[in-house]
Amino acid sequence: MDDAPVRLGGMALQNGVLVHGATSWGCAVRGTDGVLRTASGRKPHLAPAARQRMPILRGPIVLAEAFALLPAVRRALPQARFPFERPSVVAAILGTAVAARAL
Repeated sequence: MDDAPVRLGGMALQNGVLVHGATSWGCAVRGTDGVLRTASGRKPHLAPAARQRMPILRGPIVLAEAFALLPAVRRALPQARFPFERPSVVAAILGTAVAARAL
């Protein structure tokens, strides 16, 4: 048995949860009708060679892969509601960016 730790990431959705590992993702959401829907798939991999050769790019590439995953989740589960779809969340992000820039 492999003793390597399992690395998982994810995010809370307005109506469910998204979890992703090194190669795959899974999502579960509850629709407005109360029915639980699930989907899963393979994760997109962007520039795997650059990830290996240039450790300084590893973080930005992993972040880009996480954002590239969101359209695949939306295609598989149109009912999924991401937090940044709410106007109040977008306003908070913009307000924080403006305040940080002012400081």
